[in-house]
Amino acid sequence: VQPNKPEGHFWLGANKGGNAQLQGPLSGLSAVKDLRREMETVIKIDEGFQGGSAYMVLGRLDLEVPEMMGGDRQRAVEILEKGLRFGAENSLLRLRLAEAYLAVKRPADARKQIDYILDMTPHPDFLVEYEESVTKARRLLSTRF
Repeated sequence: VQPNKPEGHFWLGANKGGNAQLQGPLSGLSAVKDLRREMETVIKIDEGFQGGSAYMVLGRLDLEVPEMMGGDRQRAVEILEKGLRFGAENSLLRLRLAEAYLAVKRPADARKQIDYILDMTPHPDFLVEYEESVTKARRLLSTRF
């Protein structure tokens, strides 16, 4: 990992998080600090890296980690909203923000994010991510509204 480049920190954190998910909850909890540290490093180096993706990862982390282990749904909302400054067209970030809004009982704001995802024109380099976002946004729409 090159200390002043975001790519290595981002993918190191993402890989640690992915490995932790495969190995189960206890491994995942031990990886939370590493993942958070790597994403915070990405933000320090380049806040806008991959359309605010480090913010997306941190927000998702706060949504999925139990509160007693450091998760915080309101902080997730705040982090994801910051990420929008750099990733207004990042459909996965918007999806996570919709989920966070639902978690803090802000359904109208969640609906705005879902509608945005469904109406946006995807960037050609991120079609796979966009399709995943659309599928999950439609699922949220049918189950939560």
